[in-house]
Amino acid sequence: MRNTNVWRLIISLLLLSPFVGGLTWAQISNGKVYNFVNVANSGSSMTSTAGTNVSIAATSTSDYKQLWYVEEVSSGVYTLRNLGNGKYLRSSNATSGPWSMVSSIDDNCKFACSTVGTGYTLRATNSGSGYGYMHYGAGQGCVVCWESGAEATQWTISEVIVSASDLEDN
Repeated sequence: MRNTNVWRLIISLLLLSPFVGGLTWAQISNGKVYNFVNVANSGSSMTSTAGTNVSIAATSTSDYKQLWYVEEVSSGVYTLRNLGNGKYLRSSNATSGPWSMVSSIDDNCKFACSTVGTGYTLRATNSGSGYGYMHYGAGQGCVVCWESGAEATQWTISEVIVSASDLEDN
């Protein structure tokens, strides 16, 4: 009897492992909306600001400027589109250079998401330097390109449910 229960447990865990693993390793998914909170600035989320700037502000998941629609352009490569202005996040690929917002996708808009430290990093996929990561530069007051090890380069990612009609409108 005891061996039967052990085998049942082992088989159950094996059958569930693909699902549990998928949940554990999932970072972002195509077609979903997310809010990105900066690890070094707890309670502050990435937001679009006036013009084409990207900064952080006190987190409000009802503020569409802080919500980002994910589009997967190839396996593990994504773009982020802001719900507040409909523009895409774009890397400058320059050390301490600002990330900005643009109306159409180019190679600087593509990024990969990885687990680092206590959060995730987003790195321009066409950057050859170690400074292609999305980082909140307090001195610049905006999101800039920097290295992966800094806390201000790490983000927590939370899915935000947005109605289909609101998503289509934005």
